[in-house]
Amino acid sequence: MVSFVVGVPMVGDVDDTSALGPRCHVGPADAGLTLIELVVSMSVMMAAMAIVTTGFVQIYRTTQYTDAATGADQELVLTFQRLDREIRYAHAIGPPATDGTSGDPYIRYRIKVAGLATCVELRLQQSSAQLRRRSWPEDDPTQATSEVPLASGIQTSTEPSGLASGMTVAPFTLLAADAAINYERLRITLASVPVGAATAASRQSTVTFTAQNTSLATDSTTVCTEDP
Repeated sequence: MVSFVVGVPMVGDVDDTSALGPRCHVGPADAGLTLIELVVSMSVMMAAMAIVTTGFVQIYRTTQYTDAATGADQELVLTFQRLDREIRYAHAIGPPATDGTSGDPYIRYRIKVAGLATCVELRLQQSSAQLRRRSWPEDDPTQATSEVPLASGIQTSTEPSGLASGMTVAPFTLLAADAAINYERLRITLASVPVGAATAASRQSTVTFTAQNTSLATDSTTVCTEDP
């Protein structure tokens, strides 16, 4: 018969609770960031966002300028290609001149259209920054066509190669026939400026066209002298 006594430890009972291992400490339920830590974190995040945003804006502006510059250059190249097909068959090229009223530089040359002598005028209209073209029968200037824009965003070059900074090169130059080259030539020097860009961002283009129907005997002083 075995007897048990309540409340009295028996042989073999353990009363040392340390043997159960360390007790876990549970912290307060509202532990988190302090106000200072939150403000510092927000400040760092805002600074990072500002840097990233500035970078994206700069990339966007650069892309816009590159697209505009490429577009202006392509338009000018297409214009030069069109003029080459026309000027190479010119029978005479007149001297460059300047409009006494507007100050716009222009040049005229003579071609034949369906066997009819026709005057063509190229004008750099400074007020609109456009290279414009018009034509008329040489014997009837009153039949002149309206000016047609060939290229936009165009101006005279202010920093041509070989000249002092700030000087302006003539947009139209007549190169007379000589012993080396027996044809008249028309040199056109223009600067293309993308829309929204500063003048300093302009890019100069120079092309020389050869009038293959001219010769040493060609008289340029009487080419299309009557104003339409």
